[in-house]
Amino acid sequence: MHVTAGHVTAYLTTSMIDRFLGQRPKPGYAVFRAGLGLTTTTLANRTDPAAATQVLNQTANEAIAAADGYAADEAAP
Repeated sequence: MHVTAGHVTAYLTTSMIDRFLGQRPKPGYAVFRAGLGLTTTTLANRTDPAAATQVLNQTANEAIAAADGYAADEAAP
């Protein structure tokens, strides 16, 4: 089987999305988590726009739930 760069990119993107969505926020890391969510969204958008939207929605919801103004500012598109 021939593996292309596109296959590798899709695999790594799926892994990144799964890791983000599978982890729960930790107290004190709301700003980091918001930045990670936006980075994941940006990188995933090209290969899986639907999953990128899911990550963005989760990022926004987590920032709101954290009641952390810095995280909310980071999560604002």
